[in-house]
Amino acid sequence: MLDDIPADDQSSVNIVIDLNIISGLLKSMARCKYCNKCDSLIIFEDARSRRGLCVSLTLHCTFSGQAFTSMSSNSTNGIYDINVRLAYGLRCIESLSKFSDASMKKAVEETVEMNNSNRDITAAFDGSWQIRGHISLNGVVSATSLETGFSGGMESAGILKKFQRSEILRNVKYANYLGDGDSKAFNTVSERKVYRNDFEVKKLECIANVLKRMGSRLRALRNSMKSRKLSDGKGISGRGRLTDNEISKLQQYCGLAIRRNMHSVSDMFKAVWAIYFSKLSTDSAPQYGLCPTSPDTWC
Repeated sequence: MLDDIPADDQSSVNIVIDLNIISGLLKSMARCKYCNKCDSLIIFEDARSRRGLCVSLTLHCTFSGQAFTSMSSNSTNGIYDINVRLAYGLRCIESLSKFSDASMKKAVEETVEMNNSNRDITAAFDGSWQIRGHISLNGVVSATSLETGFSGGMESAGILKKFQRSEILRNVKYANYLGDGDSKAFNTVSERKVYRNDFEVKKLECIANVLKRMGSRLRALRNSMKSRKLSDGKGISGRGRLTDNEISKLQQYCGLAIRRNMHSVSDMFKAVWAIYFSKLSTDSAPQYGLCPTSPDTWC
C-alpha cells in the first residue's frame, strides 16, 4: 500500500500535533526491533531542550528500555527550519496586517467621499461565534476584530470597541448603525455616549433580517399548530394553507411593502396590513381597500 503513495505527497511538512496521538499510533501499529513487542513504544518531549518551536523528542520502549532521541526539525547552519518558517510566517502576518489596514483606510475614505465628504457615516455590524448557542468563548465582530469572552456579551463589547476607536483610527463617526435586529449591542453604544452627549447614533434595520425573522416565526407558528384544527375545521398547513411557498410569498410581499414606502411610515404601515387583509379576502367578502393602486401591484 505504501508503494502507491506518490513521491510528492507533502509528507515532509510542519504540523501541530498532540504527542499522545503519536504515542497511540505507535502503540497500535509499531513493534520494537529489540523486543519485538507491540504496545511498548511511547514518545515524549524533553521540555528543557526547546529551541523556539523545535524540541527534543525521545522514542522509548517500555519493555526493552531502549530509547532514541532526535530534534523535531531539521537544521541548516545551526538554525532549525521550523523556527525559520515561524519567523517568515510572522512577517507575512505583519505584512498582511499593514495591507489590511491600508485597505480599510481606503474603504473609509471612499465611503466619506460618497457621503458628500461628511465623516459621519453609516456602518454595518455583526458578530459570529466559533460555536452556536451563546456558549462560545471565541468570536469575531464584523470581519476584522478577534474578540474573546462570553458570546452573550462579546458582540456588544466588540462593536462598542469599534465605535470607541473610529475617530482615532479612521477619523469618522458611525452615525448610523445597521445591525441584524439584535438591539443589545446598539443599546450598549447608545448608553455609553461614545462620541458626545448631543451626538445620537441612529439604528437602521436590515430589511433582509426583518423578512428572515418573519419567515422563521411563521414556520414556528405552523409547527406549533400542526396538530390543531382551525375554525374552518382544517389544519394550518397543506394545500392552499400556510405552506413554505406561501410563507415565501408573504416575505416577498412584505419586502415590497417596505421598500416601496421608505418615504412614509404611514404608507408602509398600510401596505403591510394590506397583505393581511388581502389574504383574508374572499369573493363574497373582498377586503382590498388597503391594496396599492399602482399598475404593478401584487395585490
